[in-house]
Amino acid sequence: MFRDFKLLYKDPGKEKLLTNLFKVDYEMARLEYLDNLSSKSGIIKVIEFGELKSPGLSDLDWLIIYDEKIIKSYKALIPNKLTSKNFKEAFQHRPIFLECKYENYIGEFILPTKTFVHLGDHFNEESFSSINNFKRDLTVGFEFFKRQKRWLRKVEFEKLSFKKKVALFVSISRHSKNPFFEDIKFELANYEDDIAILRSKILEDNLNIEMLEKLRFSSVNLILLIEQKLSFWLENNYYYFDFKDDLYQDIIWSEDIRFSEHRNILVKNLKLFPILFKNLTKEYDYFFLKYLLLYQISIDMNRIGLKDGIIADLGFRDWFKKSIREHLYHFKNKFNLFFKS
Repeated sequence: MFRDFKLLYKDPGKEKLLTNLFKVDYEMARLEYLDNLSSKSGIIKVIEFGELKSPGLSDLDWLIIYDEKIIKSYKALIPNKLTSKNFKEAFQHRPIFLECKYENYIGEFILPTKTFVHLGDHFNEESFSSINNFKRDLTVGFEFFKRQKRWLRKVEFEKLSFKKKVALFVSISRHSKNPFFEDIKFELANYEDDIAILRSKILEDNLNIEMLEKLRFSSVNLILLIEQKLSFWLENNYYYFDFKDDLYQDIIWSEDIRFSEHRNILVKNLKLFPILFKNLTKEYDYFFLKYLLLYQISIDMNRIGLKDGIIADLGFRDWFKKSIREHLYHFKNKFNLFFKS
């Protein structure tokens, strides 16, 4: 059923790897951010997720819960540009931000994981529960999958820094923690072993750069299995819905599951996700309730100029106002996509 990825594969270009990885002092990075946040009122809680399995390569994942009655601008949440190199290595991406009235809904977006509270009261582990754990697992799986498949394309992958490439592989491996993908857990476990070997080779300064491309190759095959699982569930549960509405403007839809190095392609069944979220089927179930929650969060974030946060890439980009620069960037992408079609 899958298009042979080898037909799309090209010999990897020569990529120079900086073997002397920056030594990250995570504790100093934490203190630097906490010092920045504690100087401002309105920060309710700072929570760290997960664990550092490969110090030097891993990054810190934080959730910052704030009070919108006090925080009037996103600038109070984002550290200024004068952060240390150590800080930037430890925090390779922005934290997740969430207004305090939504704290009890964190379980709709994040699978249960280890936590540590750096600021504020104890985090209740029961917050990871959902009003529908199965559909939470399904939607979280889709949200991550959609980004991962796009970033695995060679044209996007080569734009990532070396550490972000490794982080992408780790992100894909985390599907093994999602009960929805239980039937492909064996493949995910083998993939995790490959990542562990890659990390050890890097930290030992003994990496053959071709290993990175081989792991990307494995990642594509795995992401196609994940797409198959998502598509199969939709086909068997919502086969009777109309596909006429197209809420994703940056995707080419395919009748079969396949991968392209240059185009963002998803199997047609996955069109149902935005349709279900936007309630075009008139079924008031979990999907629509989650959509309403996301929409309300986006309204609160717009009030302080915050464009990211707990909202994953569900395709509803009209929730946030775009700058002229962003409009030009998306126009350029659509222009390139048109001439590659």
